[in-house]
Amino acid sequence: MEEDTNQGRFSVVPWILLLVIVAAGFFFYKSRQDAKMKEEQQKAAMMKQDEEKKAMREKAKKSLSIKLAPQSNSEQSGSATIGEENGKVVVTLSLAGGNYTLPQPAHFHEGTCEAPGKIVYPLKDAEGGQSKTTLDTTLESLNDQTPLILNVHKSNAELKVYTACGVLE
Repeated sequence: MEEDTNQGRFSVVPWILLLVIVAAGFFFYKSRQDAKMKEEQQKAAMMKQDEEKKAMREKAKKSLSIKLAPQSNSEQSGSATIGEENGKVVVTLSLAGGNYTLPQPAHFHEGTCEAPGKIVYPLKDAEGGQSKTTLDTTLESLNDQTPLILNVHKSNAELKVYTACGVLE
């Protein structure tokens, strides 16, 4: 009878060994799947970051700023923010300094601040140092025409006197 008991014990060992091998295989497979999932999540996160960076670069391309420096001893300076809304360029002009009570014409010109050329795009006159103009063009088209200058004039009566100028490059 002892022999039968020993044979029963030895027949269980292969099953336990098989169970250990299967369990080890399962845990190995699970850890590989977890590693793959983590790698895919990292790739997805990196792709999302790349897309966000690209979107930020595109947004930056759709918004420009021009610093306007005084001209003709005017002590007037300012800035122009240029953006695109609904496929059209929006120019927001903000001036400071000088004592200008009359509306001040502003334009995009060819040329340089020292030697302005022909007007490319007229802007709404600045009143109280402010204006906002929507141009029937795209930012891409405007950029294709650079360099341009943005000139602010003293008044409609004195168009040849420039009070502020900046370069759009």
